[in-house]
Amino acid sequence: MIKMYVDHPLVKPETISLRKYQECIVSRAIDANTLVVLPTGLGKTIIAAMVSAYRLHKFPDSKILFLAPTRPLAVQHHKTFKRILNIEDMVVLTGMTPVGEREKLWNENRIIFATPQTIENDLLRGLSLENVSLIIFDECHRAVGNYSYVNIAREYMKTARNKLILGLTASPSSDNEIVNEICSNLFIERIEAKTDHDIDVKPYIQSVKIDWVKVELPHEFISVKKKIEEILREELRELKSMGYLETSDLTKINKRTLLEVQSEIRKEIVSGLDSYQQASLVASALKLNHALELLETQGISSLDNYLER
Repeated sequence: MIKMYVDHPLVKPETISLRKYQECIVSRAIDANTLVVLPTGLGKTIIAAMVSAYRLHKFPDSKILFLAPTRPLAVQHHKTFKRILNIEDMVVLTGMTPVGEREKLWNENRIIFATPQTIENDLLRGLSLENVSLIIFDECHRAVGNYSYVNIAREYMKTARNKLILGLTASPSSDNEIVNEICSNLFIERIEAKTDHDIDVKPYIQSVKIDWVKVELPHEFISVKKKIEEILREELRELKSMGYLETSDLTKINKRTLLEVQSEIRKEIVSGLDSYQQASLVASALKLNHALELLETQGISSLDNYLER
């Protein structure tokens, strides 16, 4: 069987061959703000690269901004784009990059990979998204509450000349209200969703073997982690005593659980119940949960930046 490679001026020759479902998603994502729901390993980054190539070809003087929740993810996407696209001006920006240097690198590059906290902080310092023709939100199911994605999307839609949003996720939520919130926060106009069972996807599904490797946190992290967990545990106990949670065990409570509780409390408030104290409590628990995640995945400096906001 002859392999048909993508022929595009901004794509390296004989680099990628799009699958049918990828072609379909790309063709629909180039002209409307799109949420792409695709199982892990089925080429969401390649779809993002192709939409980026289209936008840069259409708006050659513009920039692409690819946001990922963590630095390792941003670096990973940068490597994929480097392999695929015939574009040299790409850079990864994170909180580890000095502020003055970030401004210089932003101006010099066409595709910027960054963590959302970094961009949100730079927006406060005067960064303009006016010339960004596409923002990609990786793991866009995080675009709820006061997560940085929400503020960035809002600012982008207000200021960009040629705006387009692409949200990528493998698991948006089983709660329709949360999905609606994500779509609203990212100004989504179209949803492209595929599952393991779709005919055009099934041939590419591979069994996944997971090897868990436990990494010990540095000693100074552990004391901070324990303090945050102590406060979070107390708030979970309160939510449990109010009947919103079945357990206050930290190992059995995750962000999705708290978001579902938050959704339930919002419904109560809309119906006329005085549940504002509960709303404040779950909002605080979500912030603490996010603080723990930052500490464990990005380190003390990212946690400091988050707490200073």
